[in-house]
Amino acid sequence: MSSLSNTRRRICHSDIQVLRGELDSPLPLISSHEPVGTVVQVGEESASKWKVGDRVGILSFKNAWDTCAGYRRSRKRYGTLDPRFCDHRETGGIKNDGCFAAYMVADSATTIALPDSVSFEQGAPFLCAGARRYSPYFTGKEPGLRFRPPFGERSTRQDHFSKQFAKALGYRTVAIDNRDASLQLTDDMPTELQSDHLINSTHDDACEKILERTGGEGLAAVINCTDSIAVNAWSS
Repeated sequence: MSSLSNTRRRICHSDIQVLRGELDSPLPLISSHEPVGTVVQVGEESASKWKVGDRVGILSFKNAWDTCAGYRRSRKRYGTLDPRFCDHRETGGIKNDGCFAAYMVADSATTIALPDSVSFEQGAPFLCAGARRYSPYFTGKEPGLRFRPPFGERSTRQDHFSKQFAKALGYRTVAIDNRDASLQLTDDMPTELQSDHLINSTHDDACEKILERTGGEGLAAVINCTDSIAVNAWSS
């Protein structure tokens, strides 16, 4: 374990769900699960990996057991022990105390280095939304896979993470939303990160436009950045 001086934390939609009682979180609870900061103390078991002064980010899962069934399954599937799948893991800001405090104790296994080129303000949202939106690009193995983030009832930071990752990885993208204002945010990005096509899903010819702009092939893959049932039904 290491101690972290929290420099930045972010509010996530999950924090609002905790406040509303939607996640059955024990209250009172220290909220937030997107901390970045500087290591101020290092435990003996973490001394080989971290040192005082390191700039780091902390994922929300910690204190996973390496003996539980979920952990073993993750090793068989991914070749490594992944704390996300531990049946007994602690979840900061959701089921256990998070990072809205001056200091916090971090699990070395779920602590990541923050490059000097990434500011604390930029780094914090990568610990949740960034990680969620980055991982889908490594679940599809088809060469030349095309994704079309975002699609949602509203524009969110996850949408913008997703489409920037897609463009940076070299994919052709179609951004779909039900509001022109959200699509305009996509178009306002630097040229190299802009989606190839913008589609308003409320237009009657939305599906036809997708087929037209993909040479009749349609989309090879879809990443939804919303929990809306209607949106998921439309995209399938």
